[in-house]
Amino acid sequence: MTLLLAFPLISFGQQEKDCDDKICNPLTTGDLFEFINKIIEAAIKLGAVVAVVAIIYAGFLFVVAQGDETKITTAKKVLLYSVIGMIILLGAKIISGVIVNTVKSVDTTKPANTTKPANTTKPANTTKPAKTKK
Repeated sequence: MTLLLAFPLISFGQQEKDCDDKICNPLTTGDLFEFINKIIEAAIKLGAVVAVVAIIYAGFLFVVAQGDETKITTAKKVLLYSVIGMIILLGAKIISGVIVNTVKSVDTTKPANTTKPANTTKPANTTKPAKTKK
């Protein structure tokens, strides 16, 4: 049973080592966004295991309660909080995805000041036309 609970954590250790006398990048990513995404995925995998264990524990509390209202209330709270925790985990993944896509969509080649510069050149014809007498 312990092996099944630790399986998501073991899956992170499967990396190809092809460095040939060099220091390998242990993160297997060169991008900050990918690194943050991997951390969030690891937290979700670990949190999913914890949430499943919490739901099983809440079911155990329901069975052990045997009609006692205080124990049933405790079991309901454990179940509610474990479901809220799972929603927060999934929400974190969605929010981080939105933030990463927003940051990546910002064009960094444009200058920060988008206002038009003042016209500093003089017009080509600066002489006034001569007045004619009638």
